[in-house]
Amino acid sequence: MTLNTPRLGYLDALRAIAVAAFLLYEIVEQAPGLIFPHPIAHRAAFAGLHGFEIFLVISGFVLAYPALAALRNEGAASLDVRLYALGRLARVIPAYYAVLAVTILLPYAAARYGLTAFGHPVALPPLRSIVTQALFTEQHFGNDAFWALAVQMRAFLVFPILFAAYVRRPIVFVAIIAVAMSADLFTTAHRFDLGALPAFMLGIVAADWRVRPPVIARGVLPLAIAFFVAAFFLDPFVSTLPGPRLMSGIENWNPLWTLGAFALVVGCGSLRWAERTLAFPGLPQLGLAAFAIALVGEPVASYVMRKATPTLGLPAAAANAFVIAVAAGIVLWLAIDRRFTDPAMCRRAIEQVGAFIRSVRGKMQLGPLTFQTPLPPVETESECAVIEMAPALTHGDVAMLIKRSGSTDDLASEIRAAAACFARRGSFDPSYFDPRRFIGVAAAGEVASDDIPAVEWRAQAEAPRTPIHFHLGPSNESG
Repeated sequence: MTLNTPRLGYLDALRAIAVAAFLLYEIVEQAPGLIFPHPIAHRAAFAGLHGFEIFLVISGFVLAYPALAALRNEGAASLDVRLYALGRLARVIPAYYAVLAVTILLPYAAARYGLTAFGHPVALPPLRSIVTQALFTEQHFGNDAFWALAVQMRAFLVFPILFAAYVRRPIVFVAIIAVAMSADLFTTAHRFDLGALPAFMLGIVAADWRVRPPVIARGVLPLAIAFFVAAFFLDPFVSTLPGPRLMSGIENWNPLWTLGAFALVVGCGSLRWAERTLAFPGLPQLGLAAFAIALVGEPVASYVMRKATPTLGLPAAAANAFVIAVAAGIVLWLAIDRRFTDPAMCRRAIEQVGAFIRSVRGKMQLGPLTFQTPLPPVETESECAVIEMAPALTHGDVAMLIKRSGSTDDLASEIRAAAACFARRGSFDPSYFDPRRFIGVAAAGEVASDDIPAVEWRAQAEAPRTPIHFHLGPSNESG
């Protein structure tokens, strides 16, 4: 699989819509019940959290689309797991680590110099908490985007398996979706956010439907609206199921939100008027910065709401928080994230990292150590003497053979007897060497390596001479 995914503008626009809904949820969370006093409007604002399902569907779509396009058009596709892993890390890590560092250090530095503590602890967190958060585990540091990113990274981790299941065993793929949804709704596995996996997997299906659209694709956009409305009114019921009861109702994984996000992505990509509408100037461009906006949305909105509400009131403070959070996300995108959203720049960065890793590995690599086991004596038939095959002969070896045999004539006799024995057994060709020539050269005392006849061991019943290799460090072939 390559990193060259065609730029589909409607996906960027949908990212912008999803991050706007997510940011609206974060703002309402800072002042529940005050910005939207009507219960329905208030719940609708809180439902913006489910913009995350749209993000998940788009993520699965973008990862699967290049390979599915190659598979459907050329009949073959491959996934380089190492390149895939580097691509995901290069896309996520830089902006995420930058925001994580600011989240940890800024409140501490501000408190140290007598400034506002930004609503976060003024002491540095334990090193263990920092490490676990850097590895996308359960620490969130007061930022819902960190939780969402951890969920998404777990989906990235299993993507190669899910993609293989979709291509080779569709029934297994469907079974995984069904099991994940059921386990999330009815078991304690809900705490592992298994409900996010079906949305990510349906993104793979959406990509396939973009490459090879079925007839029903054009009619799914109205279904998206129906799914969203049904999900909104059924959320209270879903929150009473055994799995979601472990958490607050607004954080449950309602399968109808997932189906709505899937239908939205498929429908917008199947209708030209929908694509043209989503190409409204500024919307796709804002979607490019959606990841960066999501990362800074909650902390920035929280700070602005806390500082601006006393003087501006809640509605104006909320509007300011929304605009400032979007602006902060755009700044982060321009400073860091933009370099890793462009496929060409991302590919160059990955190639540089790969070259660095290969360089370090080459410097640390130790050559293979080879140990040869001695060849055990091979007993021939009764009329043949016991013969030991030695390694390729050298000048010293010939001298020792002559000394053992007593004379060059005795050595020649031994060689003839061995050749006759091998010939009878059918495992040696006597024409491989001329004994008289060999003894004559040896007696002259001038044996060059090129003059030593090659002896080929082709016995079938005997154990072969097999060297045992012990490799320290990776071999050149595996690199």
